[in-house]
Amino acid sequence: MNISVENKGEIVLARVDEIHIGAEIADEFKARVQEALPETGGLLAVDLSKVDFMDSSGLGALVSLLKTVRPEGEIVLFGIRPSVQEILRLTHLDAVFRREADEAGAIVLLERAAASPDA
Repeated sequence: MNISVENKGEIVLARVDEIHIGAEIADEFKARVQEALPETGGLLAVDLSKVDFMDSSGLGALVSLLKTVRPEGEIVLFGIRPSVQEILRLTHLDAVFRREADEAGAIVLLERAAASPDA
C-alpha cells in the first residue's frame, strides 16, 4: 500500500498514492492516519490526487476520519480528480467534506480553522 503520513506542524498530511481506495487498503489507511492524529480533534489534509476511484470502504474510511477529528478539528481533501468528485457528489459527501484544489490551499484552510474554531 502506498500511503504516507507526515506531520507538518499541527497538521497531519496523508498522501494516498493508489488509484483505487477499496476494502483492501481502506482499513490500513484509516489506522495509519488515526495513529498520527491526537486523541481528540486534529487537523488533517488528505491528498487524493492519485486516486481515480473510491468504493464504499474508502468512503467509510474518510467518514470515520471525519468523525475522529470533528468537532474539535477539521479534515480537508485536496487534489480530487473529477471521477472521485463525482462519487462525493452522488453520495452527498461533497456537502460534508471541505475540499481544496491543492496542498497549499488545504494547509491555509486548516491553519485558519486552527486559529478560529468557527472558520
